[in-house]
Amino acid sequence: MGNVKAMYVCTIIIKTITMQDLNLTELEREVVNIISEGHEFENMPTQCFLDIIDDFSGTKSQLKGVLSSLFKKDLIIEGEYPNGMTAYHLNK
Repeated sequence: MGNVKAMYVCTIIIKTITMQDLNLTELEREVVNIISEGHEFENMPTQCFLDIIDDFSGTKSQLKGVLSSLFKKDLIIEGEYPNGMTAYHLNK
């Protein structure tokens, strides 16, 4: 038998995901934007809770709820700054 060669064609679809595609609330969008404008730490945009609350239009309780929701949606992850403060990263 001769050599059989197979050819496979792969199609890669690249989709840009916008904030509207993520089905986020206004407050969730606000927090994602605040974090995205944060410091680059561990190669990801990052903010600590105190920096987020400074720019957040809601209450501290609302921010805690929004962060919890963003964790559940796997849009942010938690890390730690060298000084021990909690760091919130966008999950790329």
